[in-house]
Amino acid sequence: LQGLAVLDPAQVSPSEPVPLGAGEFKRARVEALLLAATEHRARLLRDFVQQAQTAGIAAATRAVDGDPSHELCVHARRADLL
Repeated sequence: LQGLAVLDPAQVSPSEPVPLGAGEFKRARVEALLLAATEHRARLLRDFVQQAQTAGIAAATRAVDGDPSHELCVHARRADLL
């Protein structure tokens, strides 16, 4: 069983205008949001493996960044079910 978690940075932190002088705040905020999303993804994948093991199923995971529709198409070649 293969678990795939896709993180779309554009969805986590969409481009938007930033007031003059707020660039550093925006950069720090984006960094914090991406870190939180990455940690959440890692927890989800750990839970996935743990539940599979509890059910006696061998499982592997993959974490990728990018557009979800593109990444699903790329990784679908290795999947039996999406």
